[in-house]
Amino acid sequence: MTKEFDRDGVRVSVFIGRPAPFPGRAGWRCRVRVERGTRLEQSQVVAPTEREVLRLALDLVTGRLEITEAELLDGAAARTEELRAALDPDR
Repeated sequence: MTKEFDRDGVRVSVFIGRPAPFPGRAGWRCRVRVERGTRLEQSQVVAPTEREVLRLALDLVTGRLEITEAELLDGAAARTEELRAALDPDR
């Protein structure tokens, strides 16, 4: 998932990578990248399931940027509906 927007006059770019099985171990990982102007923050979250790793990635980004999940997903590129479906607890 990617999203770009302006916040307080600063360009913000967010990338949440596709969850992948953690190599050689149980669990999943997901890479996260947030650029704010010239500031770059990169992280990796790890969790036991694909759903949990997506939740951690979204929580990390929304917490860093102090925005809601809806604000982050609105207008985001690449399979936003699939992301929402993967996070749906009823699935």
